[in-house]
Amino acid sequence: MKERQLENWICNHWDDDLYPSPWIGATLIGRQVQLPNGICDLLAMSYVPTIIELKAGRLKEKDVGQILRYAHDVSMILRDINHAFGDEIVTLAESKFNLNIEPALSAFLSTWALLTQVPVAEAGIAESMRLILIGQSIDENALISATGGHIEIWLWKYDEGQDLFSFRQQQHESRAIKNPRPHWADALEQLIFDDAAMTAQMYVPPPVRWWGRGSLVRPKAAPISPHPSAGGVGVGCCHDRSDV
Repeated sequence: MKERQLENWICNHWDDDLYPSPWIGATLIGRQVQLPNGICDLLAMSYVPTIIELKAGRLKEKDVGQILRYAHDVSMILRDINHAFGDEIVTLAESKFNLNIEPALSAFLSTWALLTQVPVAEAGIAESMRLILIGQSIDENALISATGGHIEIWLWKYDEGQDLFSFRQQQHESRAIKNPRPHWADALEQLIFDDAAMTAQMYVPPPVRWWGRGSLVRPKAAPISPHPSAGGVGVGCCHDRSDV
């Protein structure tokens, strides 16, 4: 099986009611699309821009890095699209689509902003586009990396007699940390708890009490108690290098 054969079959059956398939409901923009950092197998649009990378054999960790590079390229193009129009997009929407009614114009601008946003560290690329890797099988480490990068993994199976491909989505089964938890997990939990408590205190004004004649004094915020389940473990445990 060659990658080009897989690509040709998918493109020839793109509009078929094949279920399940990773491209169902998407509009194909192009194939073998030249990007600054490589050639994307398939570029499509569903509810967000969609990048599909095909492999004839086993998916590996380098394939995860490859599709992330393509995602970066597309995100930069989206940024250029956004900046190129600027405020002119409102005039264009009103004239071309007759979107001079406020609810319709607001809906257009919201969707435009969503689909042309440049991913930031807090949101990640996966918030603004869909990344799909399709292969025959996948390495365990590659699957974990793809899951962390919010990349969909689909595995193909070919029936030569019927010249038919079938696809199924492969998901990573998360394994919970067994008890007792490591010290770094306790330290991380304590820091998250402290940050959440400090943020909450910003929205809860401390009580006001009278002090002296006609004076209002706000007492200092009370210190935050350690999370009861953290067992008092603090950042200091991260410096314990006795295991080195």
